[in-house]
Amino acid sequence: MGSIFMYTDHRKYLEDRYKELKATQAAFSYRYFSKKAGFASPNFLKLVMDGKRNLSAESIYKFADALKLNKKEKRFFEILVQYNQSTDPRQKEHYYLQMLEFPEYRKVYHLEQEQYEYLSRWYYPAILEMTRLADFEEDPRWIADKLNKKVSVKEVKEALELLRRIGLLTAEGKAAHKALTTGEIARSLAAFAFHEQVLDQAKQALKEQSVEQREFAAMTVAINETQLKRLKEMIHDFRKHVLNFLSQETEAPDRVCQFSAQLFLLTEGEAKEEEKESAQ
Repeated sequence: MGSIFMYTDHRKYLEDRYKELKATQAAFSYRYFSKKAGFASPNFLKLVMDGKRNLSAESIYKFADALKLNKKEKRFFEILVQYNQSTDPRQKEHYYLQMLEFPEYRKVYHLEQEQYEYLSRWYYPAILEMTRLADFEEDPRWIADKLNKKVSVKEVKEALELLRRIGLLTAEGKAAHKALTTGEIARSLAAFAFHEQVLDQAKQALKEQSVEQREFAAMTVAINETQLKRLKEMIHDFRKHVLNFLSQETEAPDRVCQFSAQLFLLTEGEAKEEEKESAQ
């Protein structure tokens, strides 16, 4: 198996490490590991691997010692466990950024940091779209002014450099016809940061822009689970329709807009009978 720095899931790492030790040490077993790590439960490792148990701070160190991890590997394992077990998006982002501080991890996922940076900042896609404008000037100050000085000249320069580095901006300063393929971690964590920033921009636009410049609409409705799923499908279909419409040959664009759609629960739905039974 590879090093621990190749993993983004500590349970998968434990599973592979167990198989490796089992194959090389005849006496190695779940019971042997528990005894060595100081756990009363003989199958605690199996429960953790299967996602039925989480690791406490104390357990993390016991596991690291039993697996004979060195100092750096122990620290990465601790962060990896905290990242996987956290359910709060902000905490997950915090631990993810700590994972990116390890050169061994970045070597494996060498584009992930740049992809995360692009996806988590609202103005990166905005600047990329600005290159499609007929009057676009690749001048950081011009771009910052166009964005109503919501970003600094320094941030614009950094954005242009990154867009070129990941191949989304050509040497001529135009958007490249290339899709950004990202890892699951970068995509999921960046989505939280991006949508949060977009909502902040929307609140500001609501205050500052006239009704001729913006379109806001909201409905509060009572629905069932089937309707909820269908509504999500309809929103996805509409997004595709918008993209197809904008891809048609028309006059050159002269502005950049942010289009968003939100659908979220205000009340908790009632669990179905089969879900109630499984919870008992």
